[in-house]
Amino acid sequence: MENRDSMKKTHSDAENQSNGHAAKSKTDVAQGLRALFVNELKDIYWAENALIKAIPEMAKMQLRKNLLQHLRVTLRRPKHK
Repeated sequence: MENRDSMKKTHSDAENQSNGHAAKSKTDVAQGLRALFVNELKDIYWAENALIKAIPEMAKMQLRKNLLQHLRVTLRRPKHK
């Protein structure tokens, strides 16, 4: 039975090497996935903070735009004597 397990392992190693891929351990893959996950979380955190800063400014600009638009409409109305 031990011989069969060692044959499977050798066959699997040979397949990885013949494909030109270096065999990676599960820990290497897990660490790579964790690093990717952490980087994605950092991107999401940055984007959230940027929105938290930008939304109030966008709201102010929209209010100003609406105010300007209402003032222009008011100025275009015919004046009553």
